[in-house]
Amino acid sequence: MPHLPNETVCHIVDLVDCLKTFWTLLTVSHRMSAFAIPALYRDLSFDSRHPLKVGPVTATHANALQKLAHSAKSNKNLRFTTSLSIFRFISPQAKSESVRMILPFLPNLRRLSIIMPVVDLQTLSPVPRSARLTHLVMRGVTYSQDFVRFLEDHPTLTKLEIDGYHGSELHTLQLSPAALPMLKSLSCPLDIAPELGRPSVIDLKIVNVPVDRRGPISKEFAYELAKVFPAVRALHFAEPIPIWSVVSLICFFPNVIYLQFYEPSRGISRIWHTLAPLSVKHIRFTMFAPSEETTLEAFRSIESLENLAVIDMVKGRALRYYRSSKASPVVDITDHARQSWEETIANDVY
Repeated sequence: MPHLPNETVCHIVDLVDCLKTFWTLLTVSHRMSAFAIPALYRDLSFDSRHPLKVGPVTATHANALQKLAHSAKSNKNLRFTTSLSIFRFISPQAKSESVRMILPFLPNLRRLSIIMPVVDLQTLSPVPRSARLTHLVMRGVTYSQDFVRFLEDHPTLTKLEIDGYHGSELHTLQLSPAALPMLKSLSCPLDIAPELGRPSVIDLKIVNVPVDRRGPISKEFAYELAKVFPAVRALHFAEPIPIWSVVSLICFFPNVIYLQFYEPSRGISRIWHTLAPLSVKHIRFTMFAPSEETTLEAFRSIESLENLAVIDMVKGRALRYYRSSKASPVVDITDHARQSWEETIANDVY
């Protein structure tokens, strides 16, 4: 071990992906420990869905988070942290105070994900200005003027995900036109999408579509949305939404080449022709008992379409259809839950 170059030791540490192995590396030697500690702190994740085992001790993530919070001020290793992820806690132990106690001591934080019942500005405000956040994922955020200011204070954000929000003064909160100049990927509820619209966004995901919006979207609203997202090339509807609503919206986004949606009905094959004038190349949709005719009609109607992924909710099966391939034009997607929806898998084709 003493004769190994630093690059080799660093590579060994980078290959580790479990806490148990990290615990072992810390006890190998002082040199190995010096490399393991930064890697151990680089990505901090507290997920209440899984048990946490650190060395010989098994603890809850709430307890681990609390212990880290109490030692944060004196813990110099937090300067190595670039990613902090906290999954929703339900127990009384999981108070947001622990998060607030840790954030001020993460000067190099780049990715922040907080999935909790309610996330207010008091939880976010301790994020240091030096953090230069690039990714922010929130659930249950309080959408207020203070939150708008927080976004304006972090112009380096390239990815923003807001899954659910609280707030009654939604349309009175104006985000500065100069805010979030580097934002490329946005995931948010339909109601606040116009307020968060940026010309730099190329990947737009709509979540939490209100029940009253699951019918055809009005042309006025579609036009308003398209005006603030002129560069969108990937459009994803995470909630079940009728194909008519998808069509009424996507027609205002001529640059979209990736489209994903969840169709609750079975009448999709009748309106593929409405997408014919667009440049859509990749479509992935989920529906109940899709037919072969559904797929064939899509390729007949949309000349630009290169591949189509169909997820059958009844059979739990997913197929990807290709317009042209050296092998079979139909590929069984065995692990569609983990597969990036816009990703083309070369091994599937050849």
